[in-house]
Amino acid sequence: EDEKGYWHIIDAKNRDVGKLAVIIARLLQGKHRTDYTPYKIMGDSVIVVNAINVFLPGHTWDTKAYKFFRNRFTDPRGPKVITATRLMMINPGIILSQAVKGMLPKNLLRNNWMRRFYVYPGAIHPHWNVPQVYLPVDKKPELIRDAFTLERQ
Repeated sequence: EDEKGYWHIIDAKNRDVGKLAVIIARLLQGKHRTDYTPYKIMGDSVIVVNAINVFLPGHTWDTKAYKFFRNRFTDPRGPKVITATRLMMINPGIILSQAVKGMLPKNLLRNNWMRRFYVYPGAIHPHWNVPQVYLPVDKKPELIRDAFTLERQ
């Protein structure tokens, strides 16, 4: 803990983007704290490493499209549309950043929360001198066998 609260470091290796974004949004807002106040910036800072190894279910890599508006909404060329696969090649951190940004409330505090959120594609990050809290990785449940099978056991 420092003067701005705790720093959480999360390993995004093989973790679902949406589920991870929910956890990060709660940490940034401070909803995990007992002294939570909705109109104050009292959340913790979050560092995400290994963003290049995030998981998107199904065909989402090809079907998910991100729209980035150019200089203005009325640009005659329209927004720049990029698929998740292409965006992962350009900058892997943007996929997680956009997911977290979508999970946060759309108000004037959102930019301040996003300033406390750091995403790095690999395991190396420049915040080694900051005392950190490591979040445990949720273990995936064991494969549940079907109730009815044709095989003999």
